[in-house]
Amino acid sequence: MTATWLWPCVLSLYTALFWLDGGICGQAATHSFWLAGHQLPLCARDLGLFGGLLVATTLLAWIRELRWRPIWLLGPLLMMGDGLNSLGGGPLYQPNNGFRLASGLIAGISLVMLLLPLIPMPRARGPLAGVTLTLGLLALVGLFISPLLSGLSVGLAGTGGAALIAMFVVRLMGGSRRLAVVLIAPELVGLAMLKQVAIAVLA
Repeated sequence: MTATWLWPCVLSLYTALFWLDGGICGQAATHSFWLAGHQLPLCARDLGLFGGLLVATTLLAWIRELRWRPIWLLGPLLMMGDGLNSLGGGPLYQPNNGFRLASGLIAGISLVMLLLPLIPMPRARGPLAGVTLTLGLLALVGLFISPLLSGLSVGLAGTGGAALIAMFVVRLMGGSRRLAVVLIAPELVGLAMLKQVAIAVLA
Protein backbone atom coordinates (compact mmCIF):
# COMPACT_ATOMS: atom_id res chain seq x y z
CA MET A 1 0.00 0.00 0.00
CA THR A 2 1.43 3.37 -1.01
CA ALA A 3 1.01 6.45 1.15
CA THR A 4 0.16 9.04 -1.51
CA TRP A 5 0.63 11.95 0.90
CA LEU A 6 4.23 10.87 1.46
CA TRP A 7 5.15 10.48 -2.20
CA PRO A 8 5.90 14.15 -3.18
CA CYS A 9 8.19 14.70 -0.20
CA VAL A 10 10.08 11.42 -0.69
CA LEU A 11 10.38 12.02 -4.43
CA SER A 12 11.86 15.49 -3.87
CA LEU A 13 14.41 14.15 -1.38
CA TYR A 14 15.19 11.27 -3.73
CA THR A 15 15.84 13.65 -6.62
CA ALA A 16 18.13 15.80 -4.47
CA LEU A 17 20.00 12.72 -3.22
CA PHE A 18 20.42 11.43 -6.78
CA TRP A 19 21.99 14.75 -7.78
CA LEU A 20 24.27 14.79 -4.72
CA ASP A 21 25.48 11.22 -5.24
CA GLY A 22 26.28 12.05 -8.85
CA GLY A 23 29.54 13.54 -7.66
CA ILE A 24 30.79 10.25 -6.21
CA CYS A 25 29.23 7.75 -8.62
CA GLY A 26 28.88 7.36 -12.38
CA GLN A 27 25.25 6.22 -11.87
CA ALA A 28 25.20 4.04 -14.99
CA ALA A 29 21.62 2.81 -15.41
CA THR A 30 22.68 -0.68 -16.49
CA HIS A 31 24.98 -1.02 -13.46
CA SER A 32 22.35 0.06 -10.93
CA PHE A 33 19.43 -1.48 -9.09
CA TRP A 34 15.94 -0.06 -9.62
CA LEU A 35 13.10 0.20 -7.13
CA ALA A 36 9.53 1.29 -7.85
CA GLY A 37 10.61 2.36 -11.32
CA HIS A 38 13.39 4.60 -9.98
CA GLN A 39 17.12 4.05 -10.29
CA LEU A 40 18.92 3.94 -6.95
CA PRO A 41 21.18 6.97 -6.38
CA LEU A 42 24.33 4.81 -6.34
CA CYS A 43 25.36 2.09 -8.77
CA ALA A 44 25.55 -1.48 -7.47
CA ARG A 45 29.30 -1.41 -6.80
CA ASP A 46 29.28 1.96 -5.02
CA LEU A 47 26.19 0.97 -3.06
CA GLY A 48 28.05 -2.05 -1.74
CA LEU A 49 31.22 -0.06 -1.14
CA PHE A 50 29.75 2.90 0.73
CA GLY A 51 26.85 1.03 2.35
CA GLY A 52 29.16 -1.73 3.54
CA LEU A 53 31.56 0.86 4.87
CA LEU A 54 28.81 2.53 6.93
CA VAL A 55 27.50 -0.72 8.41
CA ALA A 56 30.98 -2.12 9.07
CA THR A 57 32.11 1.11 10.74
CA THR A 58 29.01 1.09 12.94
CA LEU A 59 29.71 -2.44 14.12
CA LEU A 60 33.51 -2.43 14.29
CA ALA A 61 33.85 0.95 16.01
CA TRP A 62 32.81 -0.82 19.23
CA ILE A 63 35.83 -3.13 19.10
CA ARG A 64 38.52 -1.62 21.32
CA GLU A 65 41.55 -3.34 19.81
CA LEU A 66 41.26 -3.56 16.04
CA ARG A 67 44.55 -4.54 14.45
CA TRP A 68 45.71 -3.39 11.03
CA ARG A 69 46.47 -6.36 8.78
CA PRO A 70 47.78 -6.28 5.18
CA ILE A 71 45.38 -9.06 4.16
CA TRP A 72 42.54 -6.53 4.13
CA LEU A 73 44.13 -4.93 1.07
CA LEU A 74 42.70 -7.87 -0.88
CA GLY A 75 39.20 -6.40 -0.56
CA PRO A 76 39.82 -3.27 -2.68
CA LEU A 77 41.93 -5.35 -5.08
CA LEU A 78 39.03 -7.75 -5.54
CA MET A 79 36.71 -4.85 -6.38
CA MET A 80 39.26 -3.49 -8.86
CA GLY A 81 39.51 -6.91 -10.47
CA ASP A 82 35.74 -7.15 -10.83
CA GLY A 83 35.68 -3.66 -12.32
CA LEU A 84 38.38 -4.52 -14.86
CA ASN A 85 36.56 -7.72 -15.79
CA SER A 86 33.37 -5.72 -16.35
CA LEU A 87 35.24 -3.05 -18.32
CA GLY A 88 36.78 -5.71 -20.53
CA GLY A 89 33.44 -7.25 -21.39
CA GLY A 90 33.68 -10.20 -19.02
CA PRO A 91 36.66 -12.29 -20.18
CA LEU A 92 36.77 -14.16 -16.86
CA TYR A 93 33.05 -14.30 -16.00
CA GLN A 94 29.82 -12.61 -17.01
CA PRO A 95 29.57 -9.34 -15.05
CA ASN A 96 26.31 -8.49 -13.33
CA ASN A 97 25.04 -6.22 -10.56
CA GLY A 98 25.19 -9.03 -8.02
CA PHE A 99 28.95 -9.35 -8.48
CA ARG A 100 29.32 -5.57 -8.46
CA LEU A 101 27.40 -5.27 -5.19
CA ALA A 102 29.33 -8.13 -3.56
CA SER A 103 32.76 -6.87 -4.60
CA GLY A 104 31.89 -3.37 -3.40
CA LEU A 105 30.62 -4.73 -0.08
CA ILE A 106 33.81 -6.72 0.52
CA ALA A 107 35.92 -3.68 -0.37
CA GLY A 108 33.90 -1.44 1.97
CA ILE A 109 34.36 -3.80 4.91
CA SER A 110 38.06 -4.17 4.11
CA LEU A 111 38.56 -0.39 4.01
CA VAL A 112 37.05 -0.11 7.47
CA MET A 113 39.42 -2.77 8.76
CA LEU A 114 42.31 -0.83 7.23
CA LEU A 115 41.30 2.65 8.43
CA LEU A 116 39.67 2.23 11.85
CA PRO A 117 42.88 1.15 13.62
CA LEU A 118 44.38 4.44 12.44
CA ILE A 119 41.37 6.61 13.39
CA PRO A 120 39.68 5.70 16.70
CA MET A 121 36.02 6.78 16.84
CA PRO A 122 34.90 6.37 20.48
CA ARG A 123 32.62 9.45 20.53
CA ALA A 124 30.95 8.61 17.23
CA ARG A 125 29.78 5.13 18.21
CA GLY A 126 26.38 6.07 19.60
CA PRO A 127 25.26 8.56 16.91
CA LEU A 128 26.59 6.34 14.13
CA ALA A 129 24.68 3.34 15.44
CA GLY A 130 21.52 5.45 15.72
CA VAL A 131 21.78 6.69 12.13
CA THR A 132 22.43 3.23 10.71
CA LEU A 133 19.60 1.65 12.69
CA THR A 134 17.17 4.41 11.66
CA LEU A 135 17.98 4.02 7.97
CA GLY A 136 17.57 0.26 8.24
CA LEU A 137 14.17 0.59 9.87
CA LEU A 138 13.04 3.16 7.28
CA ALA A 139 14.07 0.79 4.50
CA LEU A 140 11.94 -1.99 6.02
CA VAL A 141 8.94 0.26 6.71
CA GLY A 142 9.19 1.66 3.20
CA LEU A 143 8.47 -1.76 1.74
CA PHE A 144 4.95 -1.48 3.18
CA ILE A 145 4.35 2.28 2.85
CA SER A 146 6.28 3.43 -0.23
CA PRO A 147 9.00 1.44 -2.04
CA LEU A 148 10.65 4.73 -2.93
CA LEU A 149 11.15 5.38 0.79
CA SER A 150 13.18 2.16 0.94
CA GLY A 151 15.24 3.35 -2.01
CA LEU A 152 15.79 6.70 -0.32
CA SER A 153 16.94 5.00 2.90
CA VAL A 154 19.32 2.70 1.06
CA GLY A 155 20.67 5.65 -0.92
CA LEU A 156 21.19 7.66 2.27
CA ALA A 157 23.10 4.74 3.79
CA GLY A 158 25.41 4.75 0.79
CA THR A 159 25.86 8.51 1.01
CA GLY A 160 26.61 8.11 4.71
CA GLY A 161 29.41 5.72 3.85
CA ALA A 162 30.82 8.21 1.35
CA ALA A 163 30.68 10.88 4.06
CA LEU A 164 32.65 8.61 6.38
CA ILE A 165 35.37 8.22 3.75
CA ALA A 166 35.56 12.01 3.45
CA MET A 167 35.90 12.20 7.24
CA PHE A 168 38.60 9.53 7.26
CA VAL A 169 40.62 11.45 4.67
CA VAL A 170 40.50 14.66 6.70
CA ARG A 171 41.48 12.83 9.88
CA LEU A 172 44.36 11.04 8.17
CA MET A 173 45.61 14.42 6.98
CA GLY A 174 45.72 15.62 10.57
CA GLY A 175 42.42 17.48 10.69
CA SER A 176 40.24 17.53 13.78
CA ARG A 177 37.03 15.56 14.17
CA ARG A 178 35.01 18.79 14.08
CA LEU A 179 36.68 19.93 10.85
CA ALA A 180 36.04 16.54 9.27
CA VAL A 181 32.32 16.80 10.06
CA VAL A 182 32.03 20.42 8.88
CA LEU A 183 33.65 19.62 5.52
CA ILE A 184 31.37 16.68 4.63
CA ALA A 185 28.56 18.66 2.97
CA PRO A 186 30.82 21.09 1.06
CA GLU A 187 32.90 18.18 -0.25
CA LEU A 188 29.91 16.19 -1.52
CA VAL A 189 28.15 19.23 -2.99
CA GLY A 190 31.38 20.41 -4.58
CA LEU A 191 31.95 17.06 -6.28
CA ALA A 192 28.36 17.03 -7.58
CA MET A 193 28.76 20.55 -8.98
CA LEU A 194 32.06 19.65 -10.63
CA LYS A 195 30.35 16.77 -12.39
CA GLN A 196 27.60 19.05 -13.70
CA VAL A 197 30.22 21.53 -14.96
CA ALA A 198 32.15 18.73 -16.66
CA ILE A 199 28.98 17.48 -18.36
CA ALA A 200 28.13 20.99 -19.56
CA VAL A 201 31.65 21.56 -20.91
CA LEU A 202 31.85 18.21 -22.69
CA ALA A 203 28.32 18.40 -24.11
